Amino acid sequence: MIPSGKRHANTTASGHLWAQILSATPHTRLLLKNPALADEATRNRLLSHFASHHISSDRLTLLPRDPDPAAHLAHYHDIDLALDTFPYHGTTTTCEALAMNVPVLTLAGNTHASRVGVSLLTSANLPTFITTTPEAYLAQALACAQNPSLLLAARHTLRTTLPTSPLFNAKQFAADFLATLQSLLP
Repeated sequence: MIPSGKRHANTTASGHLWAQILSATPHTRLLLKNPALADEATRNRLLSHFASHHISSDRLTLLPRDPDPAAHLAHYHDIDLALDTFPYHGTTTTCEALAMNVPVLTLAGNTHASRVGVSLLTSANLPTFITTTPEAYLAQALACAQNPSLLLAARHTLRTTLPTSPLFNAKQFAADFLATLQSLLP
C-alpha cells in the first residue's frame, strides 16, 4: 500500500487509520513516499507514530522524492492498493497510481481538497473505492487485503476502461472544453 496524497508525511488522521489497517492485517506493509522523508527527524516521527500503534518499522518503507521519473513510477509495481490521504486528497499521485493500474482508496470529505479523490475515482469508474466514513475506509482496505480478487478486478477495470475514461481521454476532454467555450460565445 502507498498513500497517494501530497501531504501524507504529516497527516495525523490518515496515519492513525493506516496504523489500524496495518494492525488488522499483519501480512501487509506500508510504503510512504514524500520529499519530507529525506529529513531524519520526519522519518523518526513517523516511525514513532507507528510504533505507538505497535507497528514494527520493518513493515514500513519510507522513501524521499525520487528525481528520476521512471524510478519514481517503478515503485507502483511494488504496491497493491494506494491509500488516499485525508482530509487533503492526492491529485497527481492518485492519477499516477491509476495510470500504473493501482486502485486508490479514498475517504470523501466536504471540501474541495477532500473530494478530489472522489472526482478522480468516479472518472476512472472505481466507485467501490470511494468511502464516506473512516470505518468504511478501514473496512474496504481490510476487504482488499483479505480478498485479492477485488484488487485484480479493479486492475482489470483500470486497464480496460481508463484509457477512454474522462480522466485520461485527452481528445474527448479537448472536444468537450472547446464545445463549452463555443457555447459561451454570443
